[in-house]
Amino acid sequence: KKYPETGVLHWHHQKPEWSCGQRDAQKTDHIRCDGHGAESGSLFCGLAFFFEHFADEMLLKEYPAPKTPIDAPKIISVFAKVNVDDLGDESHRTKQRPAFYLRWLATLLGDLHQPLHWLAEKNFGEEVKISFRGEDHTLLQFWEEYLPKQLPELPVISTLDLEYKAQYHQWGRRSPPELFRQWAGEMSDKVCNEIYGPMYVNHGDGSRSIETPFVLTEELFSKWLKLAELVIQEGGERLALVFLDIIEHRRHKAAKDEGRGLLPP
Repeated sequence: KKYPETGVLHWHHQKPEWSCGQRDAQKTDHIRCDGHGAESGSLFCGLAFFFEHFADEMLLKEYPAPKTPIDAPKIISVFAKVNVDDLGDESHRTKQRPAFYLRWLATLLGDLHQPLHWLAEKNFGEEVKISFRGEDHTLLQFWEEYLPKQLPELPVISTLDLEYKAQYHQWGRRSPPELFRQWAGEMSDKVCNEIYGPMYVNHGDGSRSIETPFVLTEELFSKWLKLAELVIQEGGERLALVFLDIIEHRRHKAAKDEGRGLLPP
């Protein structure tokens, strides 16, 4: 709220904007911060920008090069007037840029795992009206405010640990920015096929539409609740992965500053 111009970073933008009706709409292999695949002031490029602040150049070379360059932006213009020493807790500090950037990176990783943030169509769901159990919501409000309050308790730590280890091996030896692109593709698929897909009605003339208001059934609500639980848990696991990767990058940076080298992990 203090810096409203930064709000654009919480959403994906590209030119032209994609829609679920496009062929291969959910594929994100092409996304790069070149102003077309993704705008520099948008969710994907914000993630790449904040991660690169912590990355060690030599350690990045240990990752296989992505097939499509990321082109992480060197600056993000919406931060031109932002005080990066302001952590929002009324304290007066200096040299807080790393903490400020880390907060933003964690926040944007959360946004990455909100599927509606990847589809600008219908104003990211704000223009879609739904009715559920006698109450009206926008689709965006339902996913951002209502569904999170209905989630069950997290599984026990031992279960989460096993699931994290299983996911870790699937991610392979890829840099976090390339994983951001892969995860964006997964969320794009979910928003098209699991959120919007069941809402559309196909008409005889080949067109399709969403009724206003869309009456959400208990069956679809249960599916959405499971999907929300899945993406939130995945978001937590992936945040842990990225933070552990940042710790490794900081170890290598510190060793370089001390004139010694470290073997890649």
